[in-house]
Amino acid sequence: MNIITFFNEKGGVGKTSLATMLAAALAIQGKRVLLVDADAQANAGAVFGVAPYAGLYDLLVRGANLNDVIIDIEPQRVVTADEALAGKLYLIGSNIETQNIATSRTEMDAFLVKMLELEDSGQVDTVIVDTPPTPSLLHGMIYMATDGMIIPTRLEAFSMTGVARTLKYRETYNKMRQGFGQPPIKLLGIVPVATELATTEHAENLKHLHTTYGDLYTIYRPLHKRIRWSESIAARRSLFAYDPGSQAAQEAWNFVNEVNVHAAP
Repeated sequence: MNIITFFNEKGGVGKTSLATMLAAALAIQGKRVLLVDADAQANAGAVFGVAPYAGLYDLLVRGANLNDVIIDIEPQRVVTADEALAGKLYLIGSNIETQNIATSRTEMDAFLVKMLELEDSGQVDTVIVDTPPTPSLLHGMIYMATDGMIIPTRLEAFSMTGVARTLKYRETYNKMRQGFGQPPIKLLGIVPVATELATTEHAENLKHLHTTYGDLYTIYRPLHKRIRWSESIAARRSLFAYDPGSQAAQEAWNFVNEVNVHAAP
């Protein structure tokens, strides 16, 4: 089982859009995918028409069983009505209580323990985690359980600062993981999102991203700013269900295929 987490210590950089899109795409490709919504805003679940619920809080704080908090996403939220979903997409949802996980008397390894239980069950192939921007105990739990991480960023100053901050957190938690005999978190890459490369700011910041990190990490092809992303979210369906033939969907598939290459064992 592979756990892929979207991190950036800055809000509004596309974590939820990419996490939900990747989860849907992998399910379309035949994988059994669990999407974990670790943000109290519960936007990842909302993308698929799921109302906020205390799934993650119940799991980590109240000691609920995995099967009691996991729900199935309806296939028509993932693919078009005339298609069959080759895999499965599950969700552990969130609500306002999720923000209290950071202050609850919760063990640091609680999330990892639950993910190991899930792996032993053989129920899921891949876990995709959408995170909030604010560092917390919950962030720490997720870092300790993550196999590979992806950093989305807008090509704007504060978002780029978030990339540097996130990389420092990765170093910190890799040292902690080493102390527990765990391998380092694999950085699957940095993704420029909602790009408008005709503007000087975005064009220059893309160059800066490559200059600063390109020799060390994978920089994905930019995902351009396209209205289909926000329209599909408003429709409570994946991009592939909403407009599978769009340029946005094609760019999304390019991203998914790159992730599959970098996330392979």
